[in-house]
This record gives sequence, structure tokens and C-alpha cells, in this order.
Amino acid sequence: MKRSLLLWDIDGTLLLTNGAGMRGMARASRKIYGDTFRWDGVHASGRLDPLIFADALARNGLAADEEDHRRFHDTYIVELEAELARMRRRHEQLAALIEEREVPAAVDAPPPPKAS
Repeated sequence: MKRSLLLWDIDGTLLLTNGAGMRGMARASRKIYGDTFRWDGVHASGRLDPLIFADALARNGLAADEEDHRRFHDTYIVELEAELARMRRRHEQLAALIEEREVPAAVDAPPPPKAS
């Protein structure tokens, strides 16, 4: 008998987004500042996006005004939506695989995030 192991992320931050927020920020910063912009050493866990972005700017030796923050925000929203769409597709593929193999689930997973 083949066994399957499923791990559940109770609050959904890993299972559903799998780092989509940081990937979206990285993609947005590359579009605005180029490929040399780095996120090394920027800690995001439990922090608000504007503070994360400000930290990333400081680590890259950059300062930003309100217009820069708005431009980053607008670009980030587009990139985040694209990342979340990728994660929804992966979630749907996982759900189909579970259904196909009839793997019992002890805990219901939260629904995938919806695009706004």
C-alpha cells in the first residue's frame, strides 16, 4: 500500500501564497529599479508592506518619496495578483491530485485566495 503524507498550513499563508508577496515585491522592484535591486537581509514576517519596502530601499542605498512608494505599490499589486493566480492554479492542481488519489484529509484547507 502506497502512503501519502499531506502537511497543512493552518492559517494558509504558506500553502496558499507560498511567498507570493515577496516574489511580487521582488518582481516589482526589478521592474522599477532594475536587476541589481536586492532583497537579501530584508525580513518580512509579520511586517507591513510599506515597512518591508522601506527596509529594502535602505539596504539598497536608496531613498524614496511618496511618488516612489505609490509607483512601487501600483506595480506590486499587479505582480502580486499574477503570483496569486499562479498559486491558485497550483492549489487547484493539488486539489485535483488529492481527489484523483482519494487521499483522506483530516483538516479542511482554506479556500484559495481570490483575485481582486
